[in-house]
Amino acid sequence: MSEHRVRMPPQDFAKEAIKIVEAAQGKNIYLRIMGALGVYIGIMNNEKCLDLYKTIGRFSEGEFGFTDLDLVAYGKQRNAIEKFFKELSFKPDDYVNAMFSDRRLIFYHPNQLYSVDIFFSPLEFSHIIDLGKDPEKGRLKLSFPTLPLSDMVLLKLQIHDINRKDLADLAVIFSCDPISEQEEHGKINVNRIIEVLSDDWGFWYDATNNLKLLKNFLGEFLEKGNAQNYHEKIKETIKTIEELEHKIESSQKTKNWLKRAKIGTSKRWYNVVEEI
Repeated sequence: MSEHRVRMPPQDFAKEAIKIVEAAQGKNIYLRIMGALGVYIGIMNNEKCLDLYKTIGRFSEGEFGFTDLDLVAYGKQRNAIEKFFKELSFKPDDYVNAMFSDRRLIFYHPNQLYSVDIFFSPLEFSHIIDLGKDPEKGRLKLSFPTLPLSDMVLLKLQIHDINRKDLADLAVIFSCDPISEQEEHGKINVNRIIEVLSDDWGFWYDATNNLKLLKNFLGEFLEKGNAQNYHEKIKETIKTIEELEHKIESSQKTKNWLKRAKIGTSKRWYNVVEEI
C-alpha cells in the first residue's frame, strides 16, 4: 500500500470514494471500500462514533488521515476495471499491474491526490478471506459501498501482527454496529465470522488472540479514565466481544480445523505478507 498520505479532507475523500464505487456499479463493476476508510464511512455521519474514534486514538493528534483508497473486486472484472479507471484519467502503475494483475491493481489520481489499491478476491494477507469469484454470487453484492461488516471484522482479525490502529478500528466497529446472526445492513453477521474461523485453525488462532488484545486495549481506557464519556459504552463493547468469543469457542469445528489444530504452532500458521 502507498506510504503517501491522501491530500484531501477526510469527508471529501470519503465522498469521492463512494462516487467512484457508485460509478463502477453503474457499469456493473463490483468495487467495495475496505480498510480504515471503510470503517470511517460507516460512522462519518454519527457524531458520537466519530468522537469515540478520535478519543481512542485511531489517528495521530485526533485527526483523521488516510494513506490510500483500498478497494476489493473480482478478478473476472479486471479488464473492465482497468478500462473504468482509464476513463477516469487515473494513471496505472504499469509494473504492479503487469506483475501482479491476478491479485492486485494500483492506480494514481490524475492530480496525485491519492492512490487506489485494488485487491481481488480471495484476499490473501496473513490469512485468506474468500469473498467469492462470481460477481453475481459473491459477497460484494451484500453491502454497499463498503464490504459487509463481518468481512471488515475478519480483515482486521486476520492480521498476524496487529497494531494499535487496527485494534482501534475493531473497537469502533464493535461499539457502533450491533451484531446479528444473519446478513443485515449495518450489522455484524457473527455467523459469517464463526463459519470462517471454524474451518481454519490458523485464522482462528490469530483471530482469537486479537480479540483478547482488543479487550485489553479497551480495558486500558477504562483503567486510565481516558474515555469517561464512553465508560458504559466500552463496557458494553467488551461484553459483546466476550459473547462473540464464546460463540466462536463453542462452535463445531470442521475436519480441516481439527487436523490443523493437532499441529498447532510447531508449524507456521499464517502467511508472511510482503509489501510491493
